[in-house]
Amino acid sequence: MSSFESDYSQLKFLIVDDFPSFCGAQRTMLMSFGANDIDMVLHGEDAIRAISKKRYDVVLCDYNLGEGKNGNDVLEEAKHHKLLKSSALFMMITAESGSEMVRGALEYQPDDYLTKPFTKEVLQTRLQRLLERNRIFQPVYRAMDKEDIRSAVTLCDKIVEANRRYKRYAQRLKSQLLFDQEEYGQAEVLCAEVLREKHLPWAVLGLGKSHFYQKNYPKAEQYLHSLLDEDKGYVQAWDWLARCQEQRGDTEGAQASLEEAVKTSPVNVRRQTHLGDLAMRNGDVQQAEKAYSRSVKVGKHSVFRSPESYMKLTEILVDRLDGSQGLAGKVVETKALEAMDELRHFYKDDAKIGLTSRLMDNKIHTIRGHKHEAEKAIFRAYDLCAKDKEGTLPAAMKEELLVKLEALGRKDMVEKVVAAMQAEESNHNTQAISLYDQGDIGAALEVLKQAVTEKPRSYSICLNTAQVAIHYMIKNGVQQELLDLAEGALERSASLSEDDRRFKLHGDLSRRLGKLKQRVVS
Repeated sequence: MSSFESDYSQLKFLIVDDFPSFCGAQRTMLMSFGANDIDMVLHGEDAIRAISKKRYDVVLCDYNLGEGKNGNDVLEEAKHHKLLKSSALFMMITAESGSEMVRGALEYQPDDYLTKPFTKEVLQTRLQRLLERNRIFQPVYRAMDKEDIRSAVTLCDKIVEANRRYKRYAQRLKSQLLFDQEEYGQAEVLCAEVLREKHLPWAVLGLGKSHFYQKNYPKAEQYLHSLLDEDKGYVQAWDWLARCQEQRGDTEGAQASLEEAVKTSPVNVRRQTHLGDLAMRNGDVQQAEKAYSRSVKVGKHSVFRSPESYMKLTEILVDRLDGSQGLAGKVVETKALEAMDELRHFYKDDAKIGLTSRLMDNKIHTIRGHKHEAEKAIFRAYDLCAKDKEGTLPAAMKEELLVKLEALGRKDMVEKVVAAMQAEESNHNTQAISLYDQGDIGAALEVLKQAVTEKPRSYSICLNTAQVAIHYMIKNGVQQELLDLAEGALERSASLSEDDRRFKLHGDLSRRLGKLKQRVVS
C-alpha cells in the first residue's frame, strides 16, 4: 500500500451494474473504505443521464449491462461528449473472459479493467494506485478542463522532470495533448525521445501518427509495420496503417488492414463502417455487407451509430433481392425490412429518415411483388410529406415520391405535394436573386442551375432560371446549353393558371426565348 491514503469521503462514486446484488456488494466495499457519496444505476442509459448531471470522481461500470448500452457504449459516449472531468476514473468491470470482449473494452482506454469476481483488497489496491496518480496530475487535469492545453503540456513537462515514477504516463499524456493541438512535429520529437530511452508501443504508434499527419506515409507505415511485427493484435496500428494506405490510393491494402483489425476487435462501430466503405469502393460487396451488418449490430446503442450504415446495408440487400428466389429471397427481404424498421425506431423523430426508409420499403416490396405493401409504404411516405409544413424534407425525395404517386394514379396526392413544393422557398433561389440584383448575372445563373435541380417543380425557381438564362444570352450570346435550360424551366412551369400573377411573365419569357432560338436558326 502506498504511503498516500485517499480520503474516500470526499469522492463521488457511480456504480453501474445490471445486477442489484453486485451493485450492493461494490457499494459495501466502497463504504468500508470510507466512501459515502455513492450512486447506483442498473442500465447504461441511466449511467449517461447520471454522468451528465453530476461530476463523479470514480465510475465503476460493468461491461455487460443487459439490454441497451453496454460499458463500452457508456465510456465512448462519456468521452465523446466530454461528460466526465479529466481527472475522473473509469474502471471497466466484467465477467467476460473472451479476448474479443477484453480487446473491445480496453480499446476505449478505461483507467483500469477488473475481472469478476474480485475482492475488496484488490479493488482498494487498484483505486489507491489510480487516486495517487490523480493527486500528482491534478494541476494538469484542471488545465485540461479549462482547455488551457499549453499550461497542461508545461505541467506534464514538470512532472517528467520531478517525478520518475510517473514520467512515462506524463509523456504519454503530453503526446495526446500535442496531437489534440495538431502539434505533430512536437509529438514526433517527444515520441522519438521516449524511444531513445525505452521501447514503448504507444511511442512507436505516436511516430506513425505524427508522420501520417505530416503526409510522410511511407515513413509512417514503417513504424506501424514494426508494431504489427511485434503484435498482430495491435488494432490501432492496423487502423493507422489503413489510413496511410488509403491516402496513397491503395484501397485494397487498406481494406485488408481493417479486416485484420476486426478479427481482433470487431466491436468498434466506426472501424466496421470504414471497412464497409472501403469494401464498396473496391467492389467487394460481400465484405461490405458483412461490415455494415456488424456496424449496425454493435452500434445499436453507440453514440457513433450511423443512419448511413443502415441505408448502405439495405441498398446492398435490395440489389441482392433481384436475383434471390424462394427461401433465400425471403431471408434477404426480412433482413432489409428489419434494418428499415430498426432505423425508424432509433430515429423516430427524424422525418427525413422516415421518408427515406418508407421509399426503401416500397422498393423492397415492389421487387418482391407485394403490391399492397408497396402501395402502403408510398402512402406512409406521403403522410410524412403532408406533415412537412416547413419544407425541410429534401426535394429529390419528394420528386421520387411524386413519380410513385403518379404511377399509382393518385393525382390528388400529386397536386397536394406539388402545391406544397411550390410554396417552399429555396436558399439557392434567394441567393440567386441577391446576385442578380447586384448585377452578377453569371454567378446568379450558376446558383439557379443548382436551385432548379433542387426543386425542379417550383414555378418561382423555374421562372427565375429562365429569366436569368435569357438575360445572360442577350448580353453574352446564345448558347445551346442555356437555351435547353430555359426551355426546360418554362416547360415545367407551363401549367401556371391564367389567374396566377406569374402567368404573364411566363408568356413574356416564352416569347423572348422564341426570338433567341430564331437567331440560332437564322
